[in-house]
Amino acid sequence: MYVRISIPDDTLFPRSSMAITAKISKPTHMTLKLISEKTGKPMQLVLDEAVELYRREKFFEELNRSVLAVKGDPLRWEAELAERAIFEGTLTDDSEGESGDLE
Repeated sequence: MYVRISIPDDTLFPRSSMAITAKISKPTHMTLKLISEKTGKPMQLVLDEAVELYRREKFFEELNRSVLAVKGDPLRWEAELAERAIFEGTLTDDSEGESGDLE
């Protein structure tokens, strides 16, 4: 069983009454409702935050896969480290002694 929810779309159409309807499962709707009640945040905000966290999680998963792929190829990893060395001295934040080494 699914529940249809309408989400005001302020991001795509600022100051608009336009809403997007999404189909979510009844358990997901209940979870949103419980979190909303517990936090005092509107369900839309709870959903926005959840989607943003999921987006970030997927971004870093892909980043980690990419870095591991580069590290797995000695030539590409050597080129990566050489490129990093070029930019090593570009920061002028006076953070002497702090290691920014990502090896």
